[in-house]
Amino acid sequence: MSRSSQAPAPPKGSAPLFAALGDETRLRIVSRLSDDGPMSITRLTARFHVTRQAITKHRRYLALISKQWDNALHRLRKFVED
Repeated sequence: MSRSSQAPAPPKGSAPLFAALGDETRLRIVSRLSDDGPMSITRLTARFHVTRQAITKHRRYLALISKQWDNALHRLRKFVED
């Protein structure tokens, strides 16, 4: 079985954002970035007991979920403004 360098596909359903944050590592990443602001993968990895590659995969997944969340908010704004 080969490993993919891509983040896993987001879950289908009504709550992909909450599913993404259900992972303890992803929640800690979001919390750390919220507290300390933008930082490199190397600096972010310093407080975690996982590899940079693992943090990168989690970050990619969160970026994908963030994009979907932004799109959903944009659709909601258009709906409310119309």
